[in-house]
Amino acid sequence: MGCVGRHGLRLVKATLHQTGWLGYDFRVCCGEAAGGRVRLLRNRGGGWDWEEAGHGDVRVKGNELELGLELGVLGLDGLPAQFDFKWADALVGDGTWSDLTLNGDVAPNDRFNYRAMVDGPGPSE
Repeated sequence: MGCVGRHGLRLVKATLHQTGWLGYDFRVCCGEAAGGRVRLLRNRGGGWDWEEAGHGDVRVKGNELELGLELGVLGLDGLPAQFDFKWADALVGDGTWSDLTLNGDVAPNDRFNYRAMVDGPGPSE
């Protein structure tokens, strides 16, 4: 199951232990955002195989993108919570590790991840 074919903007979420595809258990398909919603996919079996896990909220304002995802859907029990993640855009491969290094645009680069540490509700307007 893909995100806008194979090339759309993706957020991949890692757990603190090695499971999923290259350690990533979820994909958020931002390229398919419609009506303020995005698709959330869960890894199936460790390879490049994904299944529907739910949906999340998305808001774009200027050059900022804000996601709202339920912690339980991500396998997190509640607050405080922490998880690693990576942004990937325009990947052309189908699940090889080198796609994160050679193709598209990935942040942070190579094997590195961002770490989110959430201890309370996020900002609201």
